[in-house]
Amino acid sequence: AHPYSSWERGVNEYTNGLIRQYILKGTDLEVYTDDFIKLVQNKINRRRERKTLLSDTF
Repeated sequence: AHPYSSWERGVNEYTNGLIRQYILKGTDLEVYTDDFIKLVQNKINRRRERKTLLSDTF
């Protein structure tokens, strides 16, 4: 992937979008407690995986 080419890193951008549901872009992470960061991490990790177009054909 090339620098500043976010469209080449789809999974990365998807994950960033999930994080942005809880933490606003540009926010200093020092304002969040470790417990809150862990809560966000756990919520994201427990999400159901997105179904792919071919998921029900196998």
